[in-house]
Amino acid sequence: MPPRKQRTTMNFAPPAFRCGGTGDAGLTPLPSKSAKSSLKPKKPTAAQLRVLRNLAAGRPAVAHCRTVSDHGGLTGTIASLYRRGWLAEGEPTEAGRSAAGVSNQALA
Repeated sequence: MPPRKQRTTMNFAPPAFRCGGTGDAGLTPLPSKSAKSSLKPKKPTAAQLRVLRNLAAGRPAVAHCRTVSDHGGLTGTIASLYRRGWLAEGEPTEAGRSAAGVSNQALA
């Protein structure tokens, strides 16, 4: 069996950096994804709206699910609601209610 060919390494900046006019060797860090997302508020997706409205109305979060795929996708939707701060302890927060366009007075 012939010997394995040696891999060569290339000397270039890691992907987290880009060329700029300042700093060491002209490299400046790219803004993080969280910094980009904080520039403008995100609106909820259709699935997130359904879950928030179900919970705000006192129904289970799974009330709109009909198929196995719906239930599987719900896991990611719930996780995204917690990440955005629209859901806490299984209930919509004030931010979640305002994102879904649901008021506390409508539920009373």
